[in-house]
Amino acid sequence: MRPPAEAVPFILLAALITRAGLFLVALPDEHRFFTSDAEGYVALARDLRAGYQQPESPLFVAGLSRPPGYPLFVAAVLWLTGSLAAVVAMQILLAVATVWVVYLLGRELLGARAAALGAMVLALDPASVIYTNQLQPEALFTLLVTCAMLAWVRSQAAGASSGAAVAGLFLGLAILTRPIAL
Repeated sequence: MRPPAEAVPFILLAALITRAGLFLVALPDEHRFFTSDAEGYVALARDLRAGYQQPESPLFVAGLSRPPGYPLFVAAVLWLTGSLAAVVAMQILLAVATVWVVYLLGRELLGARAAALGAMVLALDPASVIYTNQLQPEALFTLLVTCAMLAWVRSQAAGASSGAAVAGLFLGLAILTRPIAL
């Protein structure tokens, strides 16, 4: 059996393969990335001003129920690439980064073996794999919350208020990303 630290690259590879595999299955039909809620997020990303600054716009109602973090993320990726598939591909990278942060957090709290197990569970979690491949804020939100927890744990261990401020920043961004956080 591999020591936990040596297993981390394989765990990250497993997270990438599971998510990228589903991505490749869905890729031929872009509508497979959509849920009933995704259309609202994409519409907001394509017209942020109407969704958040123009009360007379029909899109303004969508902006009232969806915080701007995820639409801003989608808008940035669309601006760079013009592709919704690229948004999902970026979410895959965020999800793999989340697996890494889960490992780091687990190592801080419970040791390397438990951290590797927790990261592997997340890497292979079907819900996480599926949500990563949908135009939904879950991948970004989960990364932000997990980073907040890691920053908080590290700030408490070091007695550093700057780490607590970083944790607060990540939590603030998470609140601006997913409606449930509000």
